[in-house]
Amino acid sequence: MEKATPKHDEFVEKILKSSCHIFTTVRSKQDYAMDKDEKGKTTITKVGMKQETREGFEYELTISFDLNMNNIATASKDRTSMFTSDVGIKIDEGTGKRIMEWNESGLDWESIQKKQIEEEEKKKKAEADAIQKVRDKAYTELMAEMEKIKFIDDLAKFWNTNQDKI
Repeated sequence: MEKATPKHDEFVEKILKSSCHIFTTVRSKQDYAMDKDEKGKTTITKVGMKQETREGFEYELTISFDLNMNNIATASKDRTSMFTSDVGIKIDEGTGKRIMEWNESGLDWESIQKKQIEEEEKKKKAEADAIQKVRDKAYTELMAEMEKIKFIDDLAKFWNTNQDKI
């Protein structure tokens, strides 16, 4: 009978050398720690969830998320730096797009974010310019109407002062 470790190592190596993107899942279970209290008595404390996998498997991954009971993910490991500041995120299509963009860019996440911010700023500037154009046009039209009103007002004043002369 073959030993499990060489098979497991071969399995991990195939994942790492694959030409496609692979998402892995790992079971977790409650983890406990044994501590001594101030009286020297041993106490057992829940310390969170522990992955049920070989030691060091997470090290081989680019990103590793831990999901809670509400399907909110926190990154326990992140070589991309995209999710390290996230307190918790809902994994959705946008998450996949972020990972795909990072993977295909060859850039680090900070560079991608900078590029996205620049594109967003360009978009906002274009929107602001379009709004300013509408404002300018409305202002020009308003001023033309005000000139008409001023002309009518001047005409009325002229009429009132010169009515008996005409």
